[in-house]
Amino acid sequence: MLTVGFSELRANLTSVTNQVIQEGEEITVFKRNQPAFKIVPLGVDSTSDNKEAVAKTSSETIDQEKILGAATSFIDRYESVFERLSQ
Repeated sequence: MLTVGFSELRANLTSVTNQVIQEGEEITVFKRNQPAFKIVPLGVDSTSDNKEAVAKTSSETIDQEKILGAATSFIDRYESVFERLSQ
């Protein structure tokens, strides 16, 4: 499992989400040196290391730009909520 800081996530959202989607990595996001939340791939049991299922999911026709745009908007919109939850 990988870890990333909240600021780093905001700066590198595309590469972080690609790592989750393509490699099936679970990523724990830290805020103020405390774990705040996890990003996990959908459709894959997080306790298994099933790279084949991840590859199949990522190869489906998904408009990644819309998803990344929505994710960025979501993070920006609810940043204060994430900050309060991480305390």
